[in-house]
Amino acid sequence: MQVLAQAQRLPKVTNKLEVALFLMPAPVQEQGERPYFPYNLLFVESESRMVVSTEVLAPLPSLEAMWARVPLTVVQKLLEIGVMPQEIDVSSPQLQHLLGTLQPDLGFQVKRKRRLPALDQARRAMERFMRQM
Repeated sequence: MQVLAQAQRLPKVTNKLEVALFLMPAPVQEQGERPYFPYNLLFVESESRMVVSTEVLAPLPSLEAMWARVPLTVVQKLLEIGVMPQEIDVSSPQLQHLLGTLQPDLGFQVKRKRRLPALDQARRAMERFMRQM
């Protein structure tokens, strides 16, 4: 996989990222299609609490197909960020498993944590903003 080879060449940093995939609170409807609730894949740098990337994912054609796209999407986002973190913290066992498949090739640690304070703060701010729209 070419993107994996590119990601292996990213500079390694000691930063930690907090990553979550969660259901967005507002439905989306494409022209002539049924509405659906998209998911947001959110990346927040732990120490600065800065959102470094986000990606909206559609659970189409199925939720399982969306989950299968997550590892490649994470690699693409790391390429956009431009560095390889030392650690990626997640709270979901499913996300821990999916990112764990990348661990041997990319060298970061995936740790499951009960709380992701930086990510939770960013998510609350995002949800407040969406309610105001």
